[in-house]
Amino acid sequence: ELKLMHGGLFLLGKLVSRGLVKSLTSWTSVLQPLATLLRPFGSDRGGMRVSVTGKTAQDTHENRIWTLIAEAGDGPDIPTVPARIMIPKLLTGQIDPGARPCLGEFTLDEAEDALSSLNVSTGRTDTEITPVFRQVLGGAFDKLAAPLQHLHTVTSEHVWEGEAEIHRGKGFLALLANRLAGFPPSGRNVPVRVSMVRNRNGEMWTRQFGTHRFSSHLRRVEKDDSGIIRERFGVLDFSIRLLAGENQLEFPVMRARFLGVPLPRFLLPVSNTRETVLPDGSCQFDVAIYHSFAGLVAHYKGWLRPAA
Repeated sequence: ELKLMHGGLFLLGKLVSRGLVKSLTSWTSVLQPLATLLRPFGSDRGGMRVSVTGKTAQDTHENRIWTLIAEAGDGPDIPTVPARIMIPKLLTGQIDPGARPCLGEFTLDEAEDALSSLNVSTGRTDTEITPVFRQVLGGAFDKLAAPLQHLHTVTSEHVWEGEAEIHRGKGFLALLANRLAGFPPSGRNVPVRVSMVRNRNGEMWTRQFGTHRFSSHLRRVEKDDSGIIRERFGVLDFSIRLLAGENQLEFPVMRARFLGVPLPRFLLPVSNTRETVLPDGSCQFDVAIYHSFAGLVAHYKGWLRPAA
């Protein structure tokens, strides 16, 4: 477990893999006494942490964390536990033989019972997860069409793919705004890939249009009014009101900050942004951003479906 030993073996292995040293066999007389000298700096304790996020039978989302700590050098016996559970079941005909994904073949309680003969302690924590868009919209989230609810139910990681058409505004101010926000260049039939990852403070959305990629972070801030979501593009931070209808979701910009400093209203961009659902169940997006000084900043529209 010592970083010095792991790192040292890694570097020595590199010497062998690159042909600088033929074999480490002759080094044993040096390495073994060195490992013995380092032994007091380690311990006989080991552990593991398993984190699972998913949907429950009650239609809620949870993050479940199971931890295990093994004392007195019993850690290497942990991998034998599944065999100790499964062999009696096979011998008594409780389960069918044959190769298949071994999911749900025994319960967590059975595993913990099999661990009782070892010097092991376990613990579990269950935490209900409320996706950011449901936090912001509350009961209005249920008004959305099912594909839009699916799109905005991010409990771990979502990846959606589709196609877009992009138009960027012209002129110095429009160019500057596009650079600050990281919007993609103009194009037609541009492949789109959107990755949405939940983190401790919200959701990180990474949008890839062709080879161009830009990201934003969406979150709910407790002091904000209901229905307000924050979205940060680099140095720009926007407060956006979510307006939910049966078949659409709109995103008007209410306030903005540059490097944390509130922008006066006359500098605010106008966002005509909406998501709708196409007859085939795809989510359609239409994002048009204007500014009173710059005119059109960017307009991109297209569709998304869950990635295969």
